[in-house]
Amino acid sequence: MLAHEARGASLAGKPRHGVRAARGGRGARLRATPTRRVAASAKTKYGLDDVSYAELSMADLVVGAAVQGSAPLPVGVPGKNASLMEMLPFLFKLVGQDRRLWLRFAAAIGAVVISKACSLASPLLFKQAVDALAIGGAGVPALGLKTAVSALLLAGALTSVGSVANELRSVLFTPVAQAAGRRVSMRTFEHVLQLDPAFHLDRSTGAMSRVLDRGARATATIFRAVLFTFVPTAVEFVLVCWLLARTVSWQLAGAVVATFATYIAYTIALTQRSVEIRKEVNRLDNLVSGKTVDALLNVDTVTTFTNEAIEGRAVNLLQRQFAEASVRAEYAQATLNGGQGVIVCLGLAAVLCIAAIKCAQGQATPGDVVLVNGLMLQLWAPLSFLGWFYRNLRQAMVDMENLFAILRERPTLRSGTLPLPAAATSGAGVELRDVHFRYRDSIPVLRGVDLIAKPGESVAIVGPSGSGKSTLTKLLLRQYDAESGSVRVDGLDVTQVAPHALREAVG
Repeated sequence: MLAHEARGASLAGKPRHGVRAARGGRGARLRATPTRRVAASAKTKYGLDDVSYAELSMADLVVGAAVQGSAPLPVGVPGKNASLMEMLPFLFKLVGQDRRLWLRFAAAIGAVVISKACSLASPLLFKQAVDALAIGGAGVPALGLKTAVSALLLAGALTSVGSVANELRSVLFTPVAQAAGRRVSMRTFEHVLQLDPAFHLDRSTGAMSRVLDRGARATATIFRAVLFTFVPTAVEFVLVCWLLARTVSWQLAGAVVATFATYIAYTIALTQRSVEIRKEVNRLDNLVSGKTVDALLNVDTVTTFTNEAIEGRAVNLLQRQFAEASVRAEYAQATLNGGQGVIVCLGLAAVLCIAAIKCAQGQATPGDVVLVNGLMLQLWAPLSFLGWFYRNLRQAMVDMENLFAILRERPTLRSGTLPLPAAATSGAGVELRDVHFRYRDSIPVLRGVDLIAKPGESVAIVGPSGSGKSTLTKLLLRQYDAESGSVRVDGLDVTQVAPHALREAVG
């Protein structure tokens, strides 16, 4: 139980960090931090020029302002086990919040279109050059030579333009990816700081840090995989099949489709099998990071109880398990890559053989063989990375789901809506009425505590360690709610006061 001296008084604290008691009986003053001024300073200090004021509430928390009240579930956050089509609208919304980012994003898409168009046009020009040279046999007519040279020069120019457009796409999209990842991280970070202390007690700080970091990187991965790899490759595949069916034969296009289908089926099948391995690698990575960070954060306790060897063995065991899981993941990836290489090589050989037969039968020209080879190489180039992108996409979706799981967490304390009474800015009284409280799964800490702290007086709360002295402050700041009884400031129950108003005043 708690003992207190000097009846009814205001809680004393440091002038900058708590309720301040003034001399001469003038009463305690509850300080209020001007949130907008702190937000403005944060905007200058952290360079958040492109972030709206609504997003700057996180910056308030970073620079030490009060944590705001329980926010509603962020709009548009996908549900549990969300699909890719459910995640994309949420990410597009983050990009669409800033006009400059949206313009950059549109320009990056345009660069992809230009790059693919140039890549498809080059083999057609090579075909034209070869056919022009083949017409004259040993003695190429001047017109044929001129046509071949012009086509080759134009092909080179288009290839250069495609390369520049591809690099320009990276330059344009990188700021978009960074901004989208930062916005996801900011929203999650702000949401985490608004959750109850019970949420943080159940989770490792190191593991939480890894989830936030992976979630930010997963945003860029999803954009790159879907919009700059899968969609362009699918469109390019359709165009290549159409060109081959029109210029050579439908049998050739069918062989390409069969090879592509086999490649995709093999890639998906082996990637699906490796998903569980990847999840295990992530789980162990989180455990290693969490155990290491927690040991370092509590290094005084570890050294005091001479637990260095125990903590070292625990980290070593987790690292060994992580290494073994990583090796299994590499084996799975090597099997995937090797099989993909075999499928691509056999498919390319089969397609070129069909083209050569058609050429020998007079149904195709030598230029068509060159065209087929160029188009296939152009198509297989992104396919060679398709497995890697697909695996990274699946991993990114797992990381985003972990992030969304945090965003779906809801505070258990109901938020009040009332402001503090005006008198609280000059002096406030605190009253506890029959307060009972225990931390989860622990013995009762407070049993029927009554306390009256009137403005202008001082109260000293004494007791042994663990008797509940700091718990009273937590109840006053409403980091926890009493099991029974009430905590009041100037007669107003703290459960009815908006949390950010209460904490701004006390802080």
